[in-house]
Amino acid sequence: MNNNRFKCRIWDKEAEAYINENEEESSIFFGWNGGIAFKSFSHFSYFPEEEMQRKMPNLVREQCTALTDKNGKLMYEGDLVQIFTGIPFSICFGGYYYEGVDKGDKEAGYGFYFKSQDGERKYAANQFSEDVEIVGTIHDKEK
Repeated sequence: MNNNRFKCRIWDKEAEAYINENEEESSIFFGWNGGIAFKSFSHFSYFPEEEMQRKMPNLVREQCTALTDKNGKLMYEGDLVQIFTGIPFSICFGGYYYEGVDKGDKEAGYGFYFKSQDGERKYAANQFSEDVEIVGTIHDKEK
């Protein structure tokens, strides 16, 4: 079983950086009931979602899609990716409508999707993952 779908990363708005981004020995996972779990060689910590939001309001949780881009890099919510159009799309999670097989048809989906920067175009993330390249994150423009 692929545990990548349970991974997440945490953006610290105050520090303008990801927590544990380059630490191989640490992992951050979605916990039960929407909380987060921090795991390292020496310890394991769990924070329920309400506690995380109350005690750490500057942290933003971004879930792993368990999909990789064309370079084999794991894609996360908040990544900016380039698809065949050359236009950057952001990776989002939730309900969405996308263009169906017949032009003009709108079909509903729920899960990870690519959203164009203008919000006009949306594609299911698993449709194009082999053709996608990560080019940054939504936080790059905030720095």
